[in-house]
Amino acid sequence: MMKYHVEVDSPGVVVADDGSRVVYSNQIGGYSCRDFSMTGFAVPLEAGKFVKEVVAEDYPGTTFMDEGRVFWTWIPKDFTEGMNEIFVDDASKYKGHCYEGIGEDTADKVDEVLARYDYEIYHRDKDDKLVSETVEYVRVDRDALSKAMEAMIPVKIMLAMVSEPESLDNFETRHGILTWHNSD
Repeated sequence: MMKYHVEVDSPGVVVADDGSRVVYSNQIGGYSCRDFSMTGFAVPLEAGKFVKEVVAEDYPGTTFMDEGRVFWTWIPKDFTEGMNEIFVDDASKYKGHCYEGIGEDTADKVDEVLARYDYEIYHRDKDDKLVSETVEYVRVDRDALSKAMEAMIPVKIMLAMVSEPESLDNFETRHGILTWHNSD
């Protein structure tokens, strides 16, 4: 079976899937310039965007479109700047030399950056009140810190199993690798 090779250029998560015909590769490990490749499917960090509809009067302060219905998404902050502060900058712990795992302190900082990509899902409860739940979209896999390095961090990702999730019950946690453009 023919496989397609894709070099990672923008931040995202590659989720392992042996049935995929796509191999994603990237240079990782800061100045150690190691190679990484993985068969699977890519999930851009922006994939957490949902277009949802709720009744306008229940969700004030947003832009309304289509006769009283709200269409909303979130806009992520700069990912690369956050990762550079953690792994590359002169004031960082690693200064471009992160290739032998990370500690809890670094995982906490990465999770702070990833929290920018969280989003809310809205639905009506049994009393027909509008309620929201936060989806913690991507988080560092704390069981795999020893495998982490710059531009390759094992993560857990919450993927919606339906197109219009109404609760966190409609999500599944998958393992993947967070990857982005290496500093070197």
